[in-house]
Amino acid sequence: MSGNIEAKNITYLSEREIGEDINIVKEVWLDKNGEYKDNIRIIKNFERPFWITKPMYRKHNSKKESEFINKVNMYKSTDSAFIYNIPKALQDNRYIGIKDLRRLKKNLYLYGIDVDSRTILKKKYLKKYPDSSTPYRIGVFDIEVDLLTNKIIILTLVTKNKIRISLLKSYAKKIPDVKNKIKDGYDRYIPDNPFKNDIKKDMEIRIYDTEVEMIKWIFKEANYADVDFLTGWNIKYDIGEILERLESANINPADIFHYDKIPEKYKFFKFKEAKSKKVTEAGREIPVNPEEQWHTIKSTTNYYFIDAMASHRYVRVGGKTVPGGYRLDNILKYEGVAQKLKFDTHEGIKDAEWHIYMVLNKPLEYIIYNIWDNISILVLDNKTKDLAISVPLLSGVSHFDVFNSGPRKLVDALFFFYLEHGRVIGVKDPTEENDKILGLSGWIIALVASLVEEFGLKVIQNMPGMLTNIYSFVFDADVASAYPNATRAANVSKDTTHRELVKIQGFVKDLFMRQNINLTYGSTNSLEYCQTMFNMPNMFELYKNVVRSSI
Repeated sequence: MSGNIEAKNITYLSEREIGEDINIVKEVWLDKNGEYKDNIRIIKNFERPFWITKPMYRKHNSKKESEFINKVNMYKSTDSAFIYNIPKALQDNRYIGIKDLRRLKKNLYLYGIDVDSRTILKKKYLKKYPDSSTPYRIGVFDIEVDLLTNKIIILTLVTKNKIRISLLKSYAKKIPDVKNKIKDGYDRYIPDNPFKNDIKKDMEIRIYDTEVEMIKWIFKEANYADVDFLTGWNIKYDIGEILERLESANINPADIFHYDKIPEKYKFFKFKEAKSKKVTEAGREIPVNPEEQWHTIKSTTNYYFIDAMASHRYVRVGGKTVPGGYRLDNILKYEGVAQKLKFDTHEGIKDAEWHIYMVLNKPLEYIIYNIWDNISILVLDNKTKDLAISVPLLSGVSHFDVFNSGPRKLVDALFFFYLEHGRVIGVKDPTEENDKILGLSGWIIALVASLVEEFGLKVIQNMPGMLTNIYSFVFDADVASAYPNATRAANVSKDTTHRELVKIQGFVKDLFMRQNINLTYGSTNSLEYCQTMFNMPNMFELYKNVVRSSI
């Protein structure tokens, strides 16, 4: 085994889920010939540290962000055993018998348990093998469903050097000599791309009687296909359709999505769908765009499921969204790498009607269309390196389940930063309500009509005297990724706060909030701020009282 081993992915399974506390590490290294080698390492009952304030220092009445290492005692526990070991370490009768971790996290003297064992193990690998860093290997899967019969008719898996195609027999028989026709169609329709020749050399096509057989073969192949990330464009749809077929056949998904080099007793599968709506501070429900939904799958596979669409968005979080939306065809064009395949169809046919037309009239071309969808994602990542490099790099020490969460990744990084500087990080109270001092609602508001400048431009040709609501030099300032950037810039912390402003007598809350937004913008609107908050004179009063009196 090489001296540089990477923990490409770590899957944690708790005692509650499988009866044991284990971490499954996919280890990868390069041999002396530069070839990838893999290994599955199972770590049982991994104990990680947590800290409790020493009795003599338990004098504070609110949670701390961090504590000096000499003021705490360190203990060790598996993640599953926190509910038993934290009460013991606290030596406080009020916590004996409590087996709700959320309640235990409310304790003021508990530190370090917001970071889970996967992150701590990943850091151990990074520290032991600091020079190990290779691009993640990508596999792409995709399904096509016959909308008339509601059956999966095509399921493909494409990697850098091989195409695997599974077809439903009832669909494949529409195409005489189907395997040779697919290879001919590949040469005819697939655009030139970095992988075309290599992939063509290794194409495997199988035909099955049932959808379940198609699914079994493709995902068994994925475990042996030199894949670190298994992806698709909006995998919620594909995984949802697959799980629906397995449920109908009374098959446990854990039996399908399992790598046979992992003991059978550990097999596990859970698809956690991201929320499609979120509730604002004001209590209003707003939709979450599909590209901003970070779905996670916990499974005992030899790869990690990840959504290529969401990855493209979150790698660029804080930047502008892509004009035209996140359909694959639009992103391919936007990145300037390719576009979806087009075939001669009746003019005006699109969306669901187009798919039905292709199934009925162009069955071969529909297979090629599906293959190219997969290859095009590899072509896209060949340019952007989102999955191969950016997602692993931007994850830092955190596991991929929280890639969409800046605060979670920041806490993980701070955990180790604090330890290196003689401190331990605090624990967030999961039941804590929002800030009661000022509240968060109303900070983003639409400017009311009474505050709009009444003298707009006169731009209507036939009505030259008409004032409009069109203005020149309109300016709007937003903070990109305000948290945690604004927190860092302003050095906001309990440790750096001596006094916290609650209210100013004589100022209503809305006025106070509106004026203090300007504090983070330096001189922007400084005159208005000083006039409103400190009752300073306006420019006309200043001229009258100061300038004229000096003449």
